[in-house]
Amino acid sequence: MKPIIVFQGEPFEMNDTYKRLKNLLIDFFKLSEAKDLNIAELCRVIVVTCKNESSPIHFEHIEIDTPIDENKVKKKEIVIKEIGPSFNM
Repeated sequence: MKPIIVFQGEPFEMNDTYKRLKNLLIDFFKLSEAKDLNIAELCRVIVVTCKNESSPIHFEHIEIDTPIDENKVKKKEIVIKEIGPSFNM
């Protein structure tokens, strides 16, 4: 299964340079925009975070260790682990 990619931070929506970076990463991973997501099948997530234009961009790849169901979400029992790569730009 392909990972989903999550962009956190206002620069990815407001700044043209960050928008181009976002498009580059989406094209690189050949991801399509998901309209529906089955959370039970979710196993890998790429998270790209930038708080503001003066802060570094943090990239991390995480894996969800246990299958997700509604009870685990409510109890906050989801186990994740970083599987790399992880870096700042």
